[in-house]
Amino acid sequence: MDVMEMENDVYFNKSLTMEELITKDVQRRKPPSRCLTVSLGLLCAVLLAGNIGQIIYYEIAVHHLSAEASPSPRLDSLQGGDERKSCEARLSNATGETKKLQQRLDSLTNERDRLQTGFHKIKNERDQMRTSYNASRRESDRLRTSYDDVQRKLKGLQSDYDKVTARNNRLRIEYDGLQKEKSKQRSSLQQLQRNHSSLRRDMDQLGRNYDEMSSRITRLQSRYDSLRRDNEQLKANHSGLLTDEHQLRTLLDAVRRSRMCDTGWTKFNTGCYFVSTEKKNWTSSREECIANGADLVVVDSRDEQVFINRLVNSTQNAWIGLNDFYQEGKWMWVDGSAITTRYWQDDQPNSYGGEQDCGELVPSGTSSGIGEWNDDGCFAVQIWICEK
Repeated sequence: MDVMEMENDVYFNKSLTMEELITKDVQRRKPPSRCLTVSLGLLCAVLLAGNIGQIIYYEIAVHHLSAEASPSPRLDSLQGGDERKSCEARLSNATGETKKLQQRLDSLTNERDRLQTGFHKIKNERDQMRTSYNASRRESDRLRTSYDDVQRKLKGLQSDYDKVTARNNRLRIEYDGLQKEKSKQRSSLQQLQRNHSSLRRDMDQLGRNYDEMSSRITRLQSRYDSLRRDNEQLKANHSGLLTDEHQLRTLLDAVRRSRMCDTGWTKFNTGCYFVSTEKKNWTSSREECIANGADLVVVDSRDEQVFINRLVNSTQNAWIGLNDFYQEGKWMWVDGSAITTRYWQDDQPNSYGGEQDCGELVPSGTSSGIGEWNDDGCFAVQIWICEK
């Protein structure tokens, strides 16, 4: 129990020191009371242990005296009676002392309970003070925030005041300038009044000029009508020229169909086609076609695609006139025309590695197939197809 009271005392003092919620007078008074309680408790324990030892010693002595034989019963009786009286006196004293110690122990227990009650009371007061402290701190933070807001508003008002002051100064300067300008305007007004008469005379002259311009506009309108009639006649002539051009193209196609192709070339519709036996890269292949008055083949229709597919061995790919040199992903024919029909393989063109800018024919391997297109590196060496 005493050890527990000491531990409680240590915890109590630590809690009070950490929170700093009690006064210095309480801190000065409490430690001596605790020390006194512990000292008295220890003293009671020592005295109680001494009394118990005396009682045990008395019992041992009485039994020892009773067991021993004495040759002189009268003398032994006298000595035993004195010893018994002495022991009874000492036992009576010890019993009285024990009662006093018990009373003291009860008093100390009551003191401990009272101090424990005081401890709980102070602990509650500490909790209340902590709650009050937290509330005060929150209030302080709120006031600090409000203060900062007021400071910002004050700075904003000061800034607005400075702006208004500066604007007022500018307005005053402008007012002075307007006063000077007013004087100048009065002088200008007088000059304008003098000029008004001159302007009226000029207006009369402009009226006469307007009449002359109206006559010129009438003449220009007549000329415009004549030019419009000439333009309509030119449009009619242009339509006739387009009809003549169509007739000439039809005649030219007929001539091309009737002409014979050179040896080694194969005829299809109005064109002649050549499939090489040697292999070169795309650029060299086109140079070979141009040297023979042709160019790499340009596919304009499905029938033409089927035709060139039949020309090529199914085991060889062949260069055609497709490329995207000028803009990545924008495929054009060598004659500058855009693609109108598309026969790309699945997921093609993909410009694998960023270096596939030339188109090739991938034959289907059957006479009824149409073949497919693929993009490949222009440096690859393979056969080619010319068209003229």
